[in-house]
Amino acid sequence: MRLDNQQWTVLFSWVKAHAGIKENEMADRLVKEVATEDIGVLVYDKIPKQTLITEGNEKEITKWQKQWTSCTK
Repeated sequence: MRLDNQQWTVLFSWVKAHAGIKENEMADRLVKEVATEDIGVLVYDKIPKQTLITEGNEKEITKWQKQWTSCTK
C-alpha cells in the first residue's frame, strides 16, 4: 500500500533517542528487526549520484596533486 494513494500526510521530526517515548522505541525495534532480517534479495543497490561526484572529485584532486608535486617547473 502506498501512502500517497491513501492521501496521508507523513511528517518527520527529531526526537531524543531512548527517552522512553513509546512510538520511538517501537520504531527502533522494528528498524532493528528489518536491518537484521535476511531478505535474500537486494532491493536497492544504487549508488547515490552525490557519492559518485564526491569520490570522482577526490580521485581527480589526488591525480592533480601527484602531477603538480612531480612537476619540475
